[in-house]
Amino acid sequence: MPLFRPRGWFFPLTQAILALAVGPAAIATEEAPGPSPRYAGLPVSQVFGEREIPTSPATRAVLVHPDGLIYVGNFEGMVEYDGVAWRVVPGLQGVIVHNIMADASGRIWYSATGEFGWLVADSRGVLRAQALHVQLPPADREVGHVLRMQVLGGDAYFVTQGARGFVAHADAQGRVTEIALPAGQRAVSLFTAGNAMHVITNAGVFRIAGDRLTAVPAAQALVKAGVLAVWPQTAAEGGGHWVASIDGLRAWRGDAAPLVSEEVKKILAGDRVSCGCPLGDGTVALGTERHGVLIVQAAEGRVLARYDDDGRLGRTSSTVVAVTPDAAGGLWLARYAGVTRIQVQSPAAKHDGPDGVRGRVQGFAMYRGQLHVATTQGVFRRDPATGRFLEMPEASGDSWVLLPTEDGLIIGGPDLRLVRPDGTVEIIEAERLLFRSALRLRRDPDRIVACTGPGLVRIYRRTDGRWRLEAGLPRVRASLYPIFEDKEGFLWMTRNRMELRRLDFRAGVNFNAETEVIGPEHGLPLTAADRQRVTISLVDGEIEVATPEGIWRRDPASDRFVPETRIEGLDPARWSRIFPLSDGRLWLLNTREADPSAIAKPAGPGRWVLEPLPYTGLEAVRPIEVCDDPATRTVWLGYLGLASYELGWTGGRAPPPRARLRAISAAGGRVLWGGAGLRFGTPLRPDENSLRFTFAALVLQPDAFGGTAVEFRTRLEGFDREWSEWSNDTARDYSNLPPGRFVLHIQARDGAQRAGPDETFAFTLLPPWWRTWWFNALAVLTGVGVVVAITRWTAIRVLQRRLALLEAQAGVERERLRLARDLHDDIGSGLGRVILFAGEASRHKSDATRLDAALDRVRGTAQELVQHAREIVWAVSPQHDSLASLIERLTDYTEETLRAAGIACRLAVPPEVPALTLGSEVRHNLFLAVKEAVHNCVKYSGAGTAEFTVQFADGWLTVMLRDHGRGFAPGEKRGSGHGLANLALRAEALGGTAAVASEPGRGATVTLRVPLTSGRSPETPPAG
Repeated sequence: MPLFRPRGWFFPLTQAILALAVGPAAIATEEAPGPSPRYAGLPVSQVFGEREIPTSPATRAVLVHPDGLIYVGNFEGMVEYDGVAWRVVPGLQGVIVHNIMADASGRIWYSATGEFGWLVADSRGVLRAQALHVQLPPADREVGHVLRMQVLGGDAYFVTQGARGFVAHADAQGRVTEIALPAGQRAVSLFTAGNAMHVITNAGVFRIAGDRLTAVPAAQALVKAGVLAVWPQTAAEGGGHWVASIDGLRAWRGDAAPLVSEEVKKILAGDRVSCGCPLGDGTVALGTERHGVLIVQAAEGRVLARYDDDGRLGRTSSTVVAVTPDAAGGLWLARYAGVTRIQVQSPAAKHDGPDGVRGRVQGFAMYRGQLHVATTQGVFRRDPATGRFLEMPEASGDSWVLLPTEDGLIIGGPDLRLVRPDGTVEIIEAERLLFRSALRLRRDPDRIVACTGPGLVRIYRRTDGRWRLEAGLPRVRASLYPIFEDKEGFLWMTRNRMELRRLDFRAGVNFNAETEVIGPEHGLPLTAADRQRVTISLVDGEIEVATPEGIWRRDPASDRFVPETRIEGLDPARWSRIFPLSDGRLWLLNTREADPSAIAKPAGPGRWVLEPLPYTGLEAVRPIEVCDDPATRTVWLGYLGLASYELGWTGGRAPPPRARLRAISAAGGRVLWGGAGLRFGTPLRPDENSLRFTFAALVLQPDAFGGTAVEFRTRLEGFDREWSEWSNDTARDYSNLPPGRFVLHIQARDGAQRAGPDETFAFTLLPPWWRTWWFNALAVLTGVGVVVAITRWTAIRVLQRRLALLEAQAGVERERLRLARDLHDDIGSGLGRVILFAGEASRHKSDATRLDAALDRVRGTAQELVQHAREIVWAVSPQHDSLASLIERLTDYTEETLRAAGIACRLAVPPEVPALTLGSEVRHNLFLAVKEAVHNCVKYSGAGTAEFTVQFADGWLTVMLRDHGRGFAPGEKRGSGHGLANLALRAEALGGTAAVASEPGRGATVTLRVPLTSGRSPETPPAG
C-alpha cells in the first residue's frame, strides 16, 4: 500500500530542499538508471516438464509450426502440443530426435539417431513418422546420429555420421540422393545463404547445386568457427550475415567472420553456445550449455538479458539445446529437462524470486535516483549496474513506510528509522507502533503525519536534522491508512479500507482535530453497513475515491463527491482504481483480468483521454501500489511480487487464438479423422450419426503466473440454431444426427476475451437406404400398383358374379355401364394423376424440396383412389345387399364425416330393421344422396350439432338430416347449386322424393323418401 507517492508539486520542492541542504555534490552522486527493467527482470514464462510432456522430458528440438502446433523432439521420439494436450507422434518410439523443421509448404522433417524422414498423414488423418533413409543403398543406411539438418524451399538436407559421411538430399516427392564430399572431408554443419544450401566440412565451405558441390573461398573463415546457425543481416546492419557459433555471435562479411561481442565471450568463460536464432527486432537469442539463454543486441554486441543462468525459469536445467521464436514475440527453449516458452518481446517483466524482490509489496519510493521497494520481508533497492534488486540490511522484516528526505530515507514498519546516505541508521521511534503510512505535510515540511496501529502520530524535524516523534493526535485513535493531503489542506484516509475519513488541516496542523466520516451526506454512496472496499488516490491535487459502484472525485466548490467524468472513455465497470504518474498521466487498474490495463493521457487542464494498453499477462496481478520511474520510463506494479511495464515499448501483440479441429470420432471412440492431412470429406455412413468433435487452440501469451486461458464455442450449421455458450470444454458431442450436409463452426478466445477467426468443417451424413428418394418413389408406386391391382381384381370378380345373376334381368346393361363409368371417372382419372405426379418426382429427384412435394401428391391421390375403390366395392358387393347393411353404412359414414368436421351428431335409428334385400343401384344412389346431404351440411351449415334420423313406415324408407346451423332463405343459392339438384335426381331415380326446408338462423332439414319395394312405386308417399 502506498506510504508515500511523490506528486507533481513535490518533485521541485524535494530537489530544492536537497540542493540547499546537502549541496550539488550529493545530487551528483546519483547513479544512472542502468539496464532496462524489461531485460533486467524475468519474462512471463511457461514451463513444460516431466509432469506435462509424455515420454521423456529430455528434449532436443522444438518447432513452432505455422499451423498452430508445437512439435518437440526428445530422447524417446517426438510429441505434439496443441495448447490443450500432448500427443505422441507414432513411428519414432525409442528414437532420439535431434532436429525438427518445417519447409515452405508446412511439411515437417526430422533427423534422429539412425534415421531421418518426414511426417505424413495416414488414411485416417493421423500424423506419423516415415523414415526416408531406407531409400539409400543398403551399405549407406547406417547414418549414425543425424545431428545437422536444414530445409530450403520444399527440400531437406541431412548430415550423416556413418562410415562414409555424406549429405543426404530429400526432395518434395521424398526421393533421396547422396551428395558426396571431397575425399577425406566430413560434413560438420549446414546453412542457407543467398537462397542456396551450403555445407561446412572440416576443410572448407561448399555451395550445393543439385547434387554437386562448389567451393566458396570467401566463407573459409567459418570452417573453424563452430557454426550453429546463419541468417542474413539487414541493409542497416551491413548486409552480411550473422553467425551463431559455439563461442558467441559473429558478423560474416566478405571473407571475415569476427566475434562481435566481448561481453558474450566474458559471460561464457569456458562455456559454449549451443544454438541461436534472430528475434526480428535487432536482437539475437543465444542458447548456452550452462548459462541459459542470452539476449544480445546484435549490432552492438551488448548483452541485454541473461535468462535462466541461475534456474529462475522453473524446474528445468539451464542447458539450452535449441531455440526458436514464435509469431507472438515468444522464444521456445528446448532443454534437457523440459521445454520453456519465455515472452521476450513484451513491455512486461517480473522482478521477484531468489535474487529479486521477496514478499508482498507495500510501498515504493524513488530515493537518490534508485527505486526502493518496501515488502513484508524488508526493503529492496534496484542496483543501477545490473538492474536487479538488492536487499537493504539496514531494514529487514515487515516494512510499510518509505519516505525520502534530505537527511536520508525514513523506513517504517514495527519501528521508525532513518537510513542516512552513509548507511548509518538512526532510530526515530523504537516502540512497536506498526507504522503503515506516512506523509510529509506540504504546508509544514518539517512535520510528518504517520499512520500507526493505535492511530495518527506527529513527527518533527529538529534544527540539527534529527527527526523525533512529537506526539499523537489524541482524538484520532483508529488505524487509518493510506494518507493523502489535497491542495486545500485536507488529510484523507481510510479505516480498514472500508470507510473514508478526513482531517481538516487547512488552517495548519490542528493537534486536537478529529476525523470526519465521509458518506452519503457528501454525495459518496458509501455507508458503514455496506462494508464496501474503498481505495483513494490523489489526482491533480484532489482526492479520488473508487468503490465497487464507480469512481468518484471531490468537487472543492460544493465539498461533494461526483462521478468521475474528466477521463474520456472511462468505464468504471472495467477500471476500478487510478494511480497518478509523475508526468501527469494516470495508470488505471483493470477490474477484470479479461481487460487490459490502460493509461489516461492529459488532454488539457483537468482532462484526460483513456488509451488501453496491449495485453501483457500482467492483468492477472492485482497491484497494491503503483509507482513510475521517469528515468527508465517504467511503471512498477507491486502485488505479491513485483512487475514492471515499459511505457516506451512499441512492439506488437499476440494474435487471438485460432481454433483447430483435432479429431472426429464415432460412437465407441473409433477415430474417423485424426486432424492431419486433407480435410475429412468422405460422406459418413448412416450408422456414423453419433460424433464427437475434439478441438484445441494454442494461446501464446500467458499471464504473469504462466497460465493460459482459452474458451471455445461451437455451432453445427444444419442442426444448431445458435452458437453454444463459451466454455473451456474441448469436445462437442452430437447423437442421432439426421441425414444431410452440415458445417461445424468453432471459435476460440483467450483470457483477454479476444476471439479468433471462425473455423469451419463441412461434412455429409448419408441417409439409410430406406430413406433415399428412389426407395420412397418406388415404394409409393408399388403401393399404388397394389391398390389398383386389388381394386381391379375385386371389382372384376364382383362384376362377374353380378353379371351372372343379372343375365336374366332387364337392367344388366345399365349396371355394367354404371360400374364402367365409376371405374373410368374415379379410378382411371386418379391413376392418371398418379402417373403424372410420379413422373414429376422422377424429374426433380435432385431437388429434395420439389421431390417431397411430388411424392406427397402421389400419396394423397393414392389415398383418394383407395377410398373410391372401397365405395365401389361396397356398392357392388352382394354381402351388403341387405337393408340393415345399408343403414349401418349410412349411419357410420354420416357420424364419422360430421365428427371429423367438428359437428356432434345424434343418431335416431329403429332398433329393428326389416329384413329386405336391396339392389346395388338402389344402395349406390341412396348412399350418394345421403353423402351429398352430409357434405352440404359440413360446407355450408356452420352447425355445431345435427340429428340423423331413419324411419320405416308402409314400405317407405325415410332418411332425415337436420342441422342447427345458420340456415338460408327460400330461393337463396349456396355454392354452385348442383348439390341439391343431384340430390333430387338421385331420389327420383329411386322412385322417391327429396325435400329441403330451411330458414335463416334456424338451420336446415334434408328429407329423403324412397320405396322399399322393388319394381313398384307407391302412389302416395307417407306424410312426413
